[in-house]
Amino acid sequence: MAPVSSRDMAERPRGLYRTTGWAYVTDGIMAFDILESDYRRGGHRPDYDSLPSKQDYDAAEAVRKEHKENPPIVKK
Repeated sequence: MAPVSSRDMAERPRGLYRTTGWAYVTDGIMAFDILESDYRRGGHRPDYDSLPSKQDYDAAEAVRKEHKENPPIVKK
């Protein structure tokens, strides 16, 4: 059996945002919803109460995407 590289292994699930009763998490390979109670009980990071709402997450992602596609011009 070939050795498994760290690149092929999933990370510990990390929270991206929260909705009522749910958290959306990623393990670096795939993303999925889990119940708020399971998120809290599982010791996931960041703390559930620190996760942004879906609306705030989507707004931040839109800004990130815009900056990636059209980087701000920095004057020297």
